[in-house]
Amino acid sequence: MLNHLTQFTAMKYIRFFGRNPLTLLPSLWRETQVGVWLLTMPIFLLFAACLDEDPRDQLPEEKAYDNATNLYLNTVATLYNYIGGQSDGEGLQGTIRGIYDLNTFTTDEAILPTRGGDWYDGGLWQSLYTHHWTESDEPFQNAWNYLYKVIVMCNRSLSHIEHHRSLLTET
Repeated sequence: MLNHLTQFTAMKYIRFFGRNPLTLLPSLWRETQVGVWLLTMPIFLLFAACLDEDPRDQLPEEKAYDNATNLYLNTVATLYNYIGGQSDGEGLQGTIRGIYDLNTFTTDEAILPTRGGDWYDGGLWQSLYTHHWTESDEPFQNAWNYLYKVIVMCNRSLSHIEHHRSLLTET
């Protein structure tokens, strides 16, 4: 039904204007594309002036370290966020395959029993217990990356504390 109606409308258009509407599309598209470009470009330039940001959730560095409390909060206290990791192999404890698991399951302190396919996890726990692992195994690589990320953050915190030592008082 819709197809016959479309054909009927197109035939009426051809009789009235003398041209097929489909042959007009390329020229209309070119004209419309240029028109859209000329119309939108000044709008983009107008809104580009509105992009000056004043973030409310960030502190400038001079305010982050302006007193002893802020120095502590922005150097030492933030390091506690990294005790638990965000993914496998990160964190001291609380994440699967973290430092605690690598220290515990590679000794005789604990063993994870594997019965059938339960707790097999690709043989990870067995390879930890039997000491059949390589440096390219993912849990070890993730733990290594995590530890060095935290070392860099600790060194950065120590650098900030040293730089702002005048804020600290000896008790």
